[in-house]
Formats: sequence, structure tokens, C-alpha cells
Amino acid sequence: MAERALLRLVRVGKSFAERVVLRDISFRMQQGEILSLIGPSGCGKTTILRMIAGLANPDTGTIERNHALNEKGRIGYVFQDATLMPWASAEANVALPLILQGLPSKEAHQHANAMLAKLELGDFACAAPHELSGGMKMRVALARALITNPSLILLDEPFAALDEMTRHALNDEMLKLVRARGTSLVFVTHSVAEAAYLSDRVAVLSHRPGHVMAEFKMPWSCEQTPALRYEKRFTEETARISAALGRAMDDGNLVGAA
Repeated sequence: MAERALLRLVRVGKSFAERVVLRDISFRMQQGEILSLIGPSGCGKTTILRMIAGLANPDTGTIERNHALNEKGRIGYVFQDATLMPWASAEANVALPLILQGLPSKEAHQHANAMLAKLELGDFACAAPHELSGGMKMRVALARALITNPSLILLDEPFAALDEMTRHALNDEMLKLVRARGTSLVFVTHSVAEAAYLSDRVAVLSHRPGHVMAEFKMPWSCEQTPALRYEKRFTEETARISAALGRAMDDGNLVGAA
């Protein structure tokens, strides 16, 4: 018998008032997979994340979550903005989810320190958010999402405002951590190169109402290294995804899955 998927969306649709945002969204994920969603602005990518997280409900279709996702703290969420508590230290921000789960404060802060160290922020545990750079803030946000050891993390363009070198470094750090833990990711981005580099699969969404127009399986799954970004095969795959995205933005005609 095939292993039950961690997450499965079946013909999911969503509307706001008279505006249809999503139509017949279907995909499934296994534990440890990384799926990127890319598409025109306003096509419903963030709405998909919100529905997976349980922050919104679909109007049509179903979202099936494995029992691993039904436990408290098993889904993490990283927003475009770091959304840190401005009055609290980096350590306190990261420790908060564990404290909310009932872990004693001292133990929660010990775990938070260890997680910050893994993201090269051990020397900044006592720093307030206003003392951190944009890249450091996103590291803290990522640490906070990872601290409960979730089965799935949802990321909504978390690195969009960062410079390219910082973005690349965070991509690599995140991959190292989630691959070691077997964590699944659903990653929303407007960067084709970022989607291709991070993912096992990339789904291209159409104009609103968004639906999956094309899906690409990345041939380097679990083999990402910084050098990959400069290889010919990477350039070729990003060109294929860009072409599908271009068709999505031009006319929304259905294209075949890769």
C-alpha cells in the first residue's frame, strides 16, 4: 500500500465576494518534499498557504492533512516580513512557540539558543530586532518556524527583500536544516531561479483564477550545492520554468505537465 501523503489538495477553489481567486487546485506532497509555487501576482499563492495552515477554508474541494499535521506546532509559517516581537530579544522570539506549548521557559530558551547558533546567530541571541539586519531578522523568523520541529513549513516570499548574496546564503542554510530534519516546505516566490534551486517540484500557477498550469520535477532533488546555480542544467531548467510562467502571464492557456 502506498504511503499516505503528508498533504493533499483536491480541486480546491476559493472566492472573495464575487472574485474567484483559485480554481481546481490539486497537488499532493510526501514527507520531506519541497514544493515551490510560482505565478503572476494575485493568482492566489498566499491564499493557498493560508488554507493549508487552516487560517482560511476552501469554498470547493478538500484539503487532506496527514495526522502528523494535526498536532499542535506541526505546521510552521514564515511570512514575507519577519513579524518579530519588537520588544523581545532574538532568543525570546524563537523560544516563544515552545513556551506556548508548555515547555519551561529555561528549557525553551536553551533550545532557542541552539537553533540560533545553527543559523549563525549565536552571538546575537540577546539582540533586539531593530539591532538586526534584514537577513538576520529572517534567520530569526526561520529559527522560530523550525523550533517546534514541524512536519511542514509554509514560506511566503520570505527572502524577497534581501540582496542576492544574502538570499543565496539563507537558501543554503535553510536547505541544510530542513533536509537534515526531513521537513516539508511549500515555498512561494516570484524568483524562478530560487524556486528551481530550492525545490523537488515547481508548480506554475495561471492568472486569477489561479490553477496549476504546469509542474516541473527538479533533477537535482536533495543534491543542491551553491555550484549548481552556475551549471548548464540549472540554466536549462530555469528557462523551461520561465517559459511556462511567461505563458501563464500572457494568456493562461493550459500547458502540459513536465
